[in-house]
Amino acid sequence: MMNYKEMKIRTINNKMDAIIFLNQLIGLTEKRMTRLENALNDVEKLMTKYKNHRKIETTIYQAYQERMDCVTMYLCNIFGDETKNAASYKQFRKIMDRKYSQGYEEFKLEPLSKDMVEILEDLREQRNWSHHIPQSLFTSQENYMINKDGLSNEMFKRIFSNKTVYVSVWKYHDIKWLRGLYDSAKEAYDIFNTVFEQMKSDYSKLIGTDMNIQKVDEPRVRPFEFVQIAEDSMKANSKRR
Repeated sequence: MMNYKEMKIRTINNKMDAIIFLNQLIGLTEKRMTRLENALNDVEKLMTKYKNHRKIETTIYQAYQERMDCVTMYLCNIFGDETKNAASYKQFRKIMDRKYSQGYEEFKLEPLSKDMVEILEDLREQRNWSHHIPQSLFTSQENYMINKDGLSNEMFKRIFSNKTVYVSVWKYHDIKWLRGLYDSAKEAYDIFNTVFEQMKSDYSKLIGTDMNIQKVDEPRVRPFEFVQIAEDSMKANSKRR
């Protein structure tokens, strides 16, 4: 049994290691792509339901928005994370290309197109940015309230220095938010699918034949004990263990 130190990195020392790594990555990707596709279908149905509405309940909109956000950020990590211990396609190609450049022929894959390189770089930046809260968010809010809403500088300062912290709770969202959510998620899905096809192409190259994905319906309940996998992974990466 591996100790936590050994578990931290899935080393790629030979072609079989590369095949196993990419196989596992494809499995993770397929699950999340299916979830994103299902979410898109559900939002499409919601848009039909609200077709003649000018607004949508905030709680309903945010439930779908957070669902989309969760799965798209997971996929951005799968494709674009470049940290050393990341299980990502960008990291996989980085390892493969480096080993091939060192003279190991078994790691040879077709070079990525310029467009694919740019897509992966964009996903890396998106992955780094999306849950980052920049200070410019605050200055942008101030700029909007003063220059668009017509609030004076003095009033702005008074509102945001009061003993009471005011938090806007919107009961409704303009229906345009729902359309915007769908459009951005659909665009992301199409980009993700382009990278996914490249991943599958690489896998076919490594195994020497065309690959396919077959979903297996498990008749049994997924055991809760599987949580041990995530817990062990977290411990392997923890600096406090």
